[in-house]
Amino acid sequence: NGPVASGYAVFYRNCKAYANSDATGSFEIVAGTYEASVPDGTYYVLIDPDAGAKALRSWNGAKSTCDKSATVEVAGDNNTLNFTATAATEVTGLVMGESAVESGYLYFYASCEDYRDGTATMQGGFFDGAYSTTLPAGSYRVLIEPDEGDPNGALRSWHSAASSCADATPIIVTNAPDGEVWDLTVATGAHVPGQVFTTTGTQVMRGDVSFYEDCAAVERGKQAANDYFTNGTYEVNVPDNDSYIVMIRPRSPGA
Repeated sequence: NGPVASGYAVFYRNCKAYANSDATGSFEIVAGTYEASVPDGTYYVLIDPDAGAKALRSWNGAKSTCDKSATVEVAGDNNTLNFTATAATEVTGLVMGESAVESGYLYFYASCEDYRDGTATMQGGFFDGAYSTTLPAGSYRVLIEPDEGDPNGALRSWHSAASSCADATPIIVTNAPDGEVWDLTVATGAHVPGQVFTTTGTQVMRGDVSFYEDCAAVERGKQAANDYFTNGTYEVNVPDNDSYIVMIRPRSPGA
């Protein structure tokens, strides 16, 4: 993919120094090159490309973690050290349900095991129904988390409107030089707005509402939807179902 055009190369003496945010030096990459001044020694180098670069934030040797990084030796006044970051491709697209999903968050997982471990290859927000990210070549399952109360009923689900990682259709990213377009599809359900009142008719202005499919879900703490409201009105999206149990937690006086 060529040189990393801009960003930073950050030098650490060891991985403990990285964990403690104790860098020996951070040096700007300009037009694909950098200049650094550090004491002689062995270093672990983190490459942090600017947004839009065709590379990921990664360790020298194209590694994902410090402990796997290829180290470099600095000795004397003049050293030419070339680093290798993980190559990536710009991936863009729309997030669609019955129509464009306004905003939310995306998580890209290389496998369902990574999902269970909470290890996303990339994650980030999307806005106005569109996203842009950078990913290394590979196969990814995408978890879509629309903002609560999306007016078109978009639900937390996997790309291809799947309810589980195992059922999701992967996207296949290659190192295409001009980027790739992958539109993502989210599951949709019912959009439910409303207000909460006390038994005396007083409107509850602030609190939580949680929707559960049944009593077993309540016992497991498995919510179908939840909203914390502050203006007297809640909005949730829930899967189509015959009925829900709703738990109300008022957070305003008199309720």
